[in-house]
Amino acid sequence: MSSWLTIACCAAMLVVFGVWPDPPGHQGYPPTTVPRLLACLAALSAIAAVVAQRRAPRPAVVPVLVLSWISFGALALSGGVVFELLAALHIVPSRSDGPTTALRALAIIAAATMLHCTLGCRTSRHRAASTPDRRWSWWGYAACALAFPYLLLKAYWSLGGTHGFVQADALNRYFGGPWGALFAGWGTVIAAMVGAATALALVWPGGERLPRWPLLVIGWIGAVLLLSAGMSGVYGVIKTAVDPASATQGFVTGWVFPLVYGNFAAWGVALAATTSHHQHQR
Repeated sequence: MSSWLTIACCAAMLVVFGVWPDPPGHQGYPPTTVPRLLACLAALSAIAAVVAQRRAPRPAVVPVLVLSWISFGALALSGGVVFELLAALHIVPSRSDGPTTALRALAIIAAATMLHCTLGCRTSRHRAASTPDRRWSWWGYAACALAFPYLLLKAYWSLGGTHGFVQADALNRYFGGPWGALFAGWGTVIAAMVGAATALALVWPGGERLPRWPLLVIGWIGAVLLLSAGMSGVYGVIKTAVDPASATQGFVTGWVFPLVYGNFAAWGVALAATTSHHQHQR
């Protein structure tokens, strides 16, 4: 099922790009935005990887797995739909347009399903049969631990801390007043706590007594949002480091971006991996 969903999303990405190769709104995007062409190349690579996975013998050969991981990474880099939605809702001062938002949304869904397919494509039947679940539990513990850097930083800012801000009262200034700041502060702290608790529930033995589908839904939604923001953000951080002239003005100082986006990317991969394994096993 996930392999066909990956192919469907990638095919839809190619259609969107073919119909709207360069929408007018895209001209105003910041230079740190992932190019739309990369999304299309990622879609072609992912289709080839899924076809190779379905035809490859078990255990899957290493080249198939390498192509699959490359495809996942390229799709995740291209899937910055979180930034598109924030711009469309006027929460952040950026540009967005419908075709690019659709392209990014399809890319991040395809990235998640691509990862699910790849993790299910075992390198060894014997290992798949004999490896106990506790080996995979480290993904869940990692996902729980990776929630805390962001959680603690946002709690510090919400309590009035200003280290890392360009200007004082930056949350109010950037997110449109007290309600926007409340959502961007304590709202994200609560979301991080839910993500950490979900990761633990997916790997603790007691979590097996909890309803399966709510855990999977929360896990996949959290993983998709984290990968969407994290991987695209990492691209922007690298682009800025290579080309300082491409840097865009923000409300935080330079060290915050690599910390937050790097944290999001690692956290998203860990949460997606533990959610995927839970789905495969139960």
